[in-house]
Amino acid sequence: MLRIATFALPFALGLSAACTTPQEVMDQASNDMVLEAYAVPAGYSGLMASALTRALFVGESSVGRVIETPDGQIIVVAPESVQHGVARLIEQLNAAQPPLRTPTNIRMDYWLIHGTRAEAPTSDYPAPTLAETLAAVQQADGPMSFELYAHKVLTSLDEEEARISSQGLFIEQEASWNAAGGTITAEVSIDATGGTGMRTDIRLKPGQVVVLGEVADIAGDQPYDTLYYIISPSVIGAI
Repeated sequence: MLRIATFALPFALGLSAACTTPQEVMDQASNDMVLEAYAVPAGYSGLMASALTRALFVGESSVGRVIETPDGQIIVVAPESVQHGVARLIEQLNAAQPPLRTPTNIRMDYWLIHGTRAEAPTSDYPAPTLAETLAAVQQADGPMSFELYAHKVLTSLDEEEARISSQGLFIEQEASWNAAGGTITAEVSIDATGGTGMRTDIRLKPGQVVVLGEVADIAGDQPYDTLYYIISPSVIGAI
């Protein structure tokens, strides 16, 4: 994935050489505005437009304007000194022609399962997907009966945050897909009714089902003995 270091762009675009304050930059920009159109490699106009828009801000004001056209070009209205920097960046991008990765969506399935101690193991699981995982839970924790408390699905773009709040359950995630390693890495936060919750970093393969954690009812005031947090990621899109 192409990454543009936006913290360095103001220098590359010529916004800092002669101006020491945001007001001086704005004064220079207001007297030196030029409109230019640039062609960029297919698929990169949005990324470039977003990066340039952020880079053109000096303090709380922008010294220019960036527009993405329907045909994939970007139009920049900015001081001539900035246009020189934009032209250099576009030239480098066109020369490199970095491979474009199709946006990837990452889906995360979350299950919260109530486990209650039983006299004999059960094979009656709340979801077929969880059969192997809950069988392993019984091997580790002893015979249980299981009840589904919640099943939530959260889908987000690669390396983007997503969150959901429903039925007293709040889930937040930021997941990324590592194509080379074939794994999904995610920061996950789960908060459930009653003050239970967890935060963790995970690395899993698509389709893998794991128990993130478990909370035992030590006080004995719940209708279950243990609350299990279970997760399974998958990739939707380009792999």
